[in-house]
Amino acid sequence: MTEKLVFLDTSFLIASQVSKHEFFERTKYLRRNFLLKQYKICTSSIVFDEFWYVLLGILKTQLGNDRNTIYNLIQKATENVLSMDGLNLINIDLNQKGLLSVLKIMYRFKLRPRDAIIIKLMKNAKIKHIASFDKDFDKISGILRIY
Repeated sequence: MTEKLVFLDTSFLIASQVSKHEFFERTKYLRRNFLLKQYKICTSSIVFDEFWYVLLGILKTQLGNDRNTIYNLIQKATENVLSMDGLNLINIDLNQKGLLSVLKIMYRFKLRPRDAIIIKLMKNAKIKHIASFDKDFDKISGILRIY
């Protein structure tokens, strides 16, 4: 039997940490389902780059430039994500050929660079499911978006 894997995208992680987000409750439901169906959940350090950037924008809008509070809230959100049951981090290990293949994915599917890298990581790790509210992933053959 093959392992059931799902990759958690930035939009999923943001929604899971912002209680007033329109998909907050949906992420709680999906996380419970992943546990019940024994999915192994994964993400990557590249997702945290966007996760922190988006959270920083949200918190600056709400709190202004209160750097200490913003940092503490981002740290807490990061710790919450990292403590999700069974979360595994996938390393970004792309050589020259892998990077060129990311560029081809960007061009072929009209994706942003980070999304193309995520697709390449998923294909390398044989992950066929992505938890995301980003419809751009619907264009990718062999990848099923869970939302």
